Amino acid sequence: MKTIPFQNSRQLCRQGVRHLAVVRNITKRVSGIQDITKQTFHMEKIRPSLSLVSAEFEIFGKVQGVFFRKYTRDQGNKLGLKGWCRNTEAGTVEGVMEGTQDQVNMMKEWLRYKGSPQSRIDKAEFCNEKFIESPTFTTFGVKK
Repeated sequence: MKTIPFQNSRQLCRQGVRHLAVVRNITKRVSGIQDITKQTFHMEKIRPSLSLVSAEFEIFGKVQGVFFRKYTRDQGNKLGLKGWCRNTEAGTVEGVMEGTQDQVNMMKEWLRYKGSPQSRIDKAEFCNEKFIESPTFTTFGVKK
């Protein structure tokens, strides 16, 4: 961990630094009368792969009636993702997934190329990918 003198967030943004500040208060007794509190900021780089991401998906092909949602739910939970999936009236499966960038990328690959054993995936679309501060969902589930 690197200790640096105080810099405000604008200074850090101008420098293109993505850091997490942890504030520690250090109290000194001066002349036995007065307490002075000094703040030190410990800066840790946030790894982009640990930032939370949310993405929507829609899968086209033979994905209904072949346990695609069940396998998607199981794979999402296995990867530690949060979110949901459901059948659409158009014969596709749509959903939302939340997790680290690495987890989301692994799920994208699974949705594009693997799916359930009896499914046939013609196309996989992903949209509205964005960084989030905390998960919206508690598990990965199936919506009716």
